[in-house]
Formats: sequence, structure tokens, C-alpha cells
Amino acid sequence: HQPPVRCNPGDMRRILQLLIDNAVEYAPATENEVSISRPSPNSIKVSHNGNTIPDEITKQLFYPFVTTKARKLGIGLTMAMLLAKRYRGSIFVTDNNPFRETSFLFCLPPQQKSQPTSI
Repeated sequence: HQPPVRCNPGDMRRILQLLIDNAVEYAPATENEVSISRPSPNSIKVSHNGNTIPDEITKQLFYPFVTTKARKLGIGLTMAMLLAKRYRGSIFVTDNNPFRETSFLFCLPPQQKSQPTSI
């Protein structure tokens, strides 16, 4: 059993909100499905069954002002990544399949046993 990760609850909430907002935004208007799972003690996966991310966008996805929406700024995923890096974490695109889902995996490193274990 791994100890919990120590981080600011407000930052954790903001990262998850940005990932969920992104999933809702890109899920299809009808029959949309957004799911959240915890594949490991230090990771959270946010998925949607919507449009895939174009290849030319995928490579730049976490840079500011990268978006496929005309009325969006393209800074949500950048902000989420910056907050994750504050805790030595990262965010990855783990699935980008038009027949399955598009998924983002938010990962934090395991906490050292000598550190306090509060979240």
C-alpha cells in the first residue's frame, strides 16, 4: 500500500476541473459520456467518447493557445499541466481512438514515507 500524495486540495480540484471541463467540451452533444477512474493510487483518468484530437494538435496540446474551438483561448490544459508539475506530476494523452475514447491521465509521484501523509 502506497502512502497518499501530499498536495494542495485547491490545486487538485482545479486540475480535475480543467480536465473534466475539457472532456465535457469535446464530448459529442448527443450521447456524450465522460468518465473518471483511478487506475492507480497516484493517478486519475478522465475520458470522453467524443472527437479525437487531431495529430497536428496532439504534439502541442499542453502549450498555451492551442485549441480547435474558435471561441476558446486554449489555456485550460496548459494550466492543468503547470499545476501538476508543481507537485512533480504530469498529464498524458493515453487514448485518442475514434472507436473508443479520448483519455487524459493525471499522475503524481508516490510520496516518500518520511513525509507527512495528509492531502
